[in-house]
Amino acid sequence: MKTSFNALGIAALLFLLISPALATTTSTTLSAAVDTKQEYVTVAANTGMVATGRNNAINTVLYVNKEAMTVVSISGLVVQVKRGQFGTPIMSHYSADTVWVAPPGHFKNADPYGPCVSTAEPTLPAVSIPTGNVFDCTGSPERWALIGWGSSAGATVTGTGAYALGTAPTLTSPAVTTDIRATTAGSPTVGTAAKPFAGGYFGTAATNNFHLIFGATAAARSVTYDDPLGNDKVAYLAAAQTLTNKTITGNINGDTVKATTEFVAVTGTTGTTLTNVVGMVTTVVPGTYRFYINVPGVTTANAGVKYAFKYTGTVMTSIEATSRAFTASAAAITHTTTNTDQALLTDSAGGGGGPAVISTVIEGTCVVGTGGTIQFQAAQKTAHADETKVLVGASMTFTRIL
Repeated sequence: MKTSFNALGIAALLFLLISPALATTTSTTLSAAVDTKQEYVTVAANTGMVATGRNNAINTVLYVNKEAMTVVSISGLVVQVKRGQFGTPIMSHYSADTVWVAPPGHFKNADPYGPCVSTAEPTLPAVSIPTGNVFDCTGSPERWALIGWGSSAGATVTGTGAYALGTAPTLTSPAVTTDIRATTAGSPTVGTAAKPFAGGYFGTAATNNFHLIFGATAAARSVTYDDPLGNDKVAYLAAAQTLTNKTITGNINGDTVKATTEFVAVTGTTGTTLTNVVGMVTTVVPGTYRFYINVPGVTTANAGVKYAFKYTGTVMTSIEATSRAFTASAAAITHTTTNTDQALLTDSAGGGGGPAVISTVIEGTCVVGTGGTIQFQAAQKTAHADETKVLVGASMTFTRIL
């Protein structure tokens, strides 16, 4: 038998062969939840579904979340399927989860990337079997763009912008949420050992975030927290923290606090009344501490000087302190083990009973039973019109050693 084609027939055939196939990949939803043992699923629509053909040829694949199923038979909206096909895991699915429907050749065996030609694709968007990611071939020039993740309910995703990690797309349907959630509690991990993220910012505003930085070499990694109150990168905790079943092998270094305002005691003002030195206050928790205090100052033989700790909330179980009050040519030593509030650490004679003190060093150890604050205080030993001063820059450091 001889077959002939006229010019119109040949043109029509060529048009069918080369015309753009801008068909949309069919999707529907599950009408009921599916567990890992079911061989039948109920869908909202069976459009595009074709049962297994002759010699068990696969005609239709259903893809839900990250599981591929092949269609065996169709009875209305109830579809018999083979579960966990093409190396995908058998999973449970919720009612209303999106179901992608297409012949097996319409799915991707890996996430596509780089340049693409939309007219060369049988349908769009394209779904990747291994990951469940949804891609479109779009832009000018055309490139593969990630437009969806898995097969969540209401998986229609549209938007504009670059889709590379680090340049977020502007998604309009559904609206982008402000959080990223795991599919199950405790899983999955963000990034992998082979492909870690370079870092991350967390927080509620640009002024109070903290930044995780991961080392780029095989040496020890580092975790860095931006101090929300300054420019230094430090581990900063705004409130007291409790460590349970943790072993601390090194010392815990406390802040060194300094006098920020010159302290002046004189008859008619503070005189012999112990008064706070502004800035010289620190917070402690239960434990054993070593402390060091350096107090440059001015006093005279007439007025003398005395120093003490003021406890607020702090219960001092024990203390061992030695004070050295330096004069121009000697040092007056005071030693105390008295742990009560405002017990004198330094008691340098006044009333003309000794030379002027120009600097004092106080150091020792203490055991804190209950945490609170420790405020450094100063006063004249003997009330006198001569001034007794603690100069700006006087410092106090408490280091927890046990």
